[in-house]
Amino acid sequence: MKLALLRHGPTEWNVLGRIQGHTDIPLSDAGRAKMAALRLPDALAPARIFSSPMLRARQTAEALGFSNPVLDARLMEQNWGQWEGLTRAQILERHGANAFEKAGAARREEFRPLGGESTGELHARVANFLQDVSRGEADAVAVAHLGVLARGLYPGQRLGDGCAHAGATGCVAHPASVAGAGRGARHCRTQSGIHASLAPHQPHVQKGVKPRNVL
Repeated sequence: MKLALLRHGPTEWNVLGRIQGHTDIPLSDAGRAKMAALRLPDALAPARIFSSPMLRARQTAEALGFSNPVLDARLMEQNWGQWEGLTRAQILERHGANAFEKAGAARREEFRPLGGESTGELHARVANFLQDVSRGEADAVAVAHLGVLARGLYPGQRLGDGCAHAGATGCVAHPASVAGAGRGARHCRTQSGIHASLAPHQPHVQKGVKPRNVL
């Protein structure tokens, strides 16, 4: 089976650079319009659909025409605790220039935003979701968040193609095999054809698949 992972569409906080985490922010009007203009390629039309229960993910699923996605809390964004609603600059101003280092940024899985969830805890729940979804034979699509993609699936790597790491939204890992997925799904790689960005960025897609205004 194959799994396509889609980040939710843009929100006002994305534009402002504010950390969202578990704060339930809706899509912006521009975000709704962007996602409503996209559709799954025909090959993934019969796929099982999953979504984070957070509003911005559910609204993305709805805009894409997914009427009854299975809501799964394991797809939620990382909990950033007291840092939610702040920009990086505000965090450094309030908690010191070494705020991220004190939170364990150099130790990856031990990184824990003040009062929030550690990266290791995020890895564990994402891996658990991947293991469960891999038990089915049909392909799957999951609407999730940057933290799920960047920390849960691509630990220690920058996501390519000018996509999620640059602050853009509506990006997709398309497609990645999850059969026998282990913790963090480190078999998913940021190579052309595995991680691609949606319009308006020009996607890198698998050989034989035409770049179109689709996921």
